[in-house]
Order: sequence, then C-alpha cells, then structure tokens
Amino acid sequence: PNGVTDFTADRTGNLWIATGEGLFKYKDDKEIAHYTTSDGLPSDTVITVHIDRSGALWAGTFEGVAQFKDGRFISYHAEADSPKGFVRAIYEDADGVLWFGTYGDGLVRYKGGRFFNYRVEHGLFNNGVFALLEDKRGNFWMSSNRGIHRVSKQELSDFADGKIPKLNSVSYDEKDGM
Repeated sequence: PNGVTDFTADRTGNLWIATGEGLFKYKDDKEIAHYTTSDGLPSDTVITVHIDRSGALWAGTFEGVAQFKDGRFISYHAEADSPKGFVRAIYEDADGVLWFGTYGDGLVRYKGGRFFNYRVEHGLFNNGVFALLEDKRGNFWMSSNRGIHRVSKQELSDFADGKIPKLNSVSYDEKDGM
C-alpha cells in the first residue's frame, strides 16, 4: 500500500496498515484483506489505528472513527459527541478509556460506551489535537498547530461529570521556547 500513515499489530500477528486507500491487513508478508467504506469505514483515508486492551481495532479516519467487529467496521460518526472529521490520534489510558485527538473537533473521550467532546468553548486551548501523551502527574499533553498545551486528566473527568464549569488549559508556544 502507498501513503502509509500508521500501522499496528494485533495479538494473532496480523499487521494493520492505515493508508489513504483504506486499511490493509497483512499476515506473513501477504495481504489478506483490504477494508474501505464498503466495509463500514467512514472514509477510505485512514489516519491512525489502535488495538485496545480488549483486542478491538479502532480506526481514525478523515471522517471520524470506527471499530472493527465481526469482519466489518462500525462507524460512530452519528453518535452524540463522537469525533467528527479528521481523527489524528488515538490514545488509551491505564483505565482503558480511549481518547481521540482531532484536527478541528477537539479532544474526545470514549468511556463506558459513551463519547464526550472537549472543545475550546469548554476551556481546551485548541480544537486541534494532533498528538496526545499522559505524564506521571496526571496531565495530558497535546500538540496543535498553535503549539503544545496541557490539561489535567482529573479536570477533564470533573468537567465531563459537571463538577467544574470550565477546563484550565496551559499553553506553550514560541515565547516558551517552542
């Protein structure tokens, strides 16, 4: 496949390759499947892939996110608060919660079968979340086209639970040495 954007391996040794032409599955150096929108992907442009701790495959595409189940993809595009548009990153935390970084739709949490979307109007620094890392102090660090920002994971949970009215993101840019 041309234009590889990401790849991962599952527990049985299959290699999953994200491309601009869909998602390819390889085993022992041979292509065994090629998945596209006809198989349920929201877009043929697959940006990132992730195998979660239960072994489920997730694909972040140019048009949202999908999960592979029973040989097909289930698109979550129509689900409330699901990632809309370009999904750039998928991160799974120690509790098994999935986090999706998007190009313009902020940060999206998937916990207990429900999505929650965090955006600028909630206190997130930028609606672009291109990469996501968690530090040992309980902060998420996110990159965007305006620099790097961080927010406490506890604050994200408290906001989603209605315990606080706004997030407190801290941004870092050129004046901070970026």
